[in-house]
Amino acid sequence: MPRRSAAALVAAVVTVGLLGACSSDPKPNDADRTFLSDMIPHHERAIAVAELGVSRASDPRVRAFARRIVREQTPELSRMRTQAEGTTVDTAAGATMALHRITDADVAQLKSLSGDAFDRRFLALHIASEQGAAQMARTELADGRAAQRKKVAKGIAGAPTSEIPELQALLGALS
Repeated sequence: MPRRSAAALVAAVVTVGLLGACSSDPKPNDADRTFLSDMIPHHERAIAVAELGVSRASDPRVRAFARRIVREQTPELSRMRTQAEGTTVDTAAGATMALHRITDADVAQLKSLSGDAFDRRFLALHIASEQGAAQMARTELADGRAAQRKKVAKGIAGAPTSEIPELQALLGALS
């Protein structure tokens, strides 16, 4: 290999290495930890309730939405659990989680319903859940600094302009 090509190759390798070192995720701050502490159990509950919707919803559009929640939020949950490894994240003690998730009482009520009543309550719960998730994601985007967590948050923060209006329209369209 000519000397000039070898020098160019070495320079390229060093540059790539430096760029990689510069792009590493900064140490998570309190907002990053709170985001995972709250969002992991939030997603766990949303997926569990969506699984109820897959098996119990009477309207095929509601079942399709439930399948989509499971399909989309399961990989997000996996990414967040991976991000939580080796950090101080306490999903059992999320400070704001209770304000933004479907509660045990909500689940019990949902399980007691069937037909159109189930579908309506299911959608209403997910609308509120998505609003809460979007609020938590906006907080992470504003105050967090860990790039991977912000990436997850960016996808969630769009719910008020995409998923929530779709759910509200579906709720309005049910007989």
